[in-house]
Amino acid sequence: MTQQVNKHSWILEHYKRKMKRFEVSDRKAENRTKIQLGGLILKSGLAELLEINPGDDLQLDPLA
Repeated sequence: MTQQVNKHSWILEHYKRKMKRFEVSDRKAENRTKIQLGGLILKSGLAELLEINPGDDLQLDPLA
């Protein structure tokens, strides 16, 4: 009985670790896409059109 519980516990932890790896992988892919899009915006000249300069912090509120 104890062996079965230990086995099921191990299997459950195994799948939790596996799911965590997928979450990390998805997050890395999302960040990679954002970085690539940022580069494309700069290359296309859209940043200049929107008056966004390299080094600007886009998360800061300009009115603060």
